[in-house]
Amino acid sequence: MASPFRLCVSGSEAPHPGRLTPRQGGADDRAWWFVAGAVYLPLMVGSWAWFAWDGGVGAVIELQLGPRPVWDAVLGLVLGGLASAASRWGARRWRWMADMADALGAQLGPLAPLTTLVLAVCSGLGEEWLFRGVILQSWGQVASVVLFALAHTSPDPALRAWPVLALAMGAVFVALAVWTGGLMAPVVLHITVNVLNLRWLVERHQRQSLPRG
Repeated sequence: MASPFRLCVSGSEAPHPGRLTPRQGGADDRAWWFVAGAVYLPLMVGSWAWFAWDGGVGAVIELQLGPRPVWDAVLGLVLGGLASAASRWGARRWRWMADMADALGAQLGPLAPLTTLVLAVCSGLGEEWLFRGVILQSWGQVASVVLFALAHTSPDPALRAWPVLALAMGAVFVALAVWTGGLMAPVVLHITVNVLNLRWLVERHQRQSLPRG
């Protein structure tokens, strides 16, 4: 999931270069609701409109479901769980992945569970319909993967590897879309990874923010 905005909240710690200020309290969840509604929702609706322009609503439903929606949804759930587990294992194994998790956790702040779910669903649907829907259909597989990686760039030095990981995940999303003939598997995979990883990053950041006695 890309972070479209850098938000600083008064009264919190001084921000790290290129990193969102860690936030305290639940009021700032409204900022992420704004991101979901002002960024990801228009991506989703605009992509749907792009497909509906020629094929009608049926084209949107057909592309989302694919020929085997139940199987594809299960596949997305399983792969999403494995990808999230790999993220946690990598953060324990390698310092650069731990630093990346710390930076992302600082960006997110203390998200409420409902905010996490809304952000994960909207970003998963919006990004998949844009990159694996419109861009894949219009410009091909390479453009879908590369532009997805570029959308996950950040000026934070701790996040320099994030586009590389997004490039790898983008290739998986494209492969699933092509192989299954629909967006159900990549959408479910994307949402699952976002839900699990967002909660993990938030909880990790909260644990690290506790005073050490």
